[in-house]
Amino acid sequence: MCDRGEPAAQDGLAVNGFGSTPYNVAVGGTDFNDLTTTARYWSSINNANQANALGYIPEMTWNDTCTNSEIFPFLQPLTTTAEQSCNNAEAQQDGFLGVAGGSGGVSNCTSSTNNLRSTCSGGYTKPSWQSAPGVPTDGKRDVPDVSLFASNGFNNSFYIICQSDAVACNLSSGQFSASGHVRFVAHLRRHHGPDQSEDRRTPGQC
Repeated sequence: MCDRGEPAAQDGLAVNGFGSTPYNVAVGGTDFNDLTTTARYWSSINNANQANALGYIPEMTWNDTCTNSEIFPFLQPLTTTAEQSCNNAEAQQDGFLGVAGGSGGVSNCTSSTNNLRSTCSGGYTKPSWQSAPGVPTDGKRDVPDVSLFASNGFNNSFYIICQSDAVACNLSSGQFSASGHVRFVAHLRRHHGPDQSEDRRTPGQC
C-alpha cells in the first residue's frame, strides 16, 4: 500500500512495486486460523522435540489490524464490519488502527504523469511462468507467488528466535525471543522451498 506508515491513507490499496515485477518471487505471510479452536490443533504438552502441533493448522491472511474479523466479537460495543471495528474506541486504544497493508494483488501501476501516484496506470504483463490453479486469468502479474506462516503473535503463534552465540538456548527456561515477519518467510523459502501457496488479492500497486 502506497501510504504505509503515513498518518492517514490517501492513495488506496496497492501491491509492492519491487515484488510485482516479472523478475522477482513475491512472498506473502499467513497466520494460523485457530484463535477459538486451539485445543483442536495444539497439545498442552510438548513432545521430546518441544513441538506440540497436532497436525496441519488452517491458515489465513496475516493481519494485525482492526480489519481482521477475528477481533470483531471481542470489541465493545460489538462490531460486525471492518469499518465499525476501525472506528471502535477500544480497537484504536489497543493499537489495531494503523496504515498498513500486505503485498497481495494485481499489478496495475507502471507509469504515471509527473510522478503523481494518483495517475498511475498500466501494470506488468503476466509472465509465462505464472500459470497454476488459482492464479487469476487477468493478463497481469499477480502476487504473492508463495505464502508461509509469518505472524508475530497476533493469534499467540510466532517464530522462536534463539541467539545461541549470546546465551545457551533453553526453551524450558524461556531463553528466547518471539517475532514474525515476511522476512522470515523469505529465509525459510530460500532454505527449504515453498510448502504451500495462497491467493490473497487487493487492487493497486506501489
